[in-house]
Amino acid sequence: MFEESLKTKFDQIFGLKLPTTLDDVGESEEQDRLFLTVSSCVPSIKDGYATERVEGEAFMYGSSEKLPFGFFAQAIRNADQDLKKDMFFYDLETNNKTENNIVRRSFRFVYFYNEQYDPRIGSITSVQLSEIEGD
Repeated sequence: MFEESLKTKFDQIFGLKLPTTLDDVGESEEQDRLFLTVSSCVPSIKDGYATERVEGEAFMYGSSEKLPFGFFAQAIRNADQDLKKDMFFYDLETNNKTENNIVRRSFRFVYFYNEQYDPRIGSITSVQLSEIEGD
């Protein structure tokens, strides 16, 4: 339930050209896209609300010039407060060098998802009645 909401928030916070994804990065190590991995999710549906506590890691590959230290911290600091009010960020700017000037920068997050839960039960749109003649 939380996936689309989380991706949308991260797209708006970090303003990247390519959309945030929960897909596996694979061997290509695609650059300039934020990848999310969810390590745990604790869901609860109660009293008409769905809540989830989501923990994970976000990371991105890019050249060290395009992805300098402080990129994530600055984007988070400059983001609208409403976008980050239900999030906690930590381990900012973790760095792994890959090849040449390509780096993998990451951070960890906790997302507290909360949404009204009203599943679609369906509705009756028509009723057909028929009479059976009996003996």
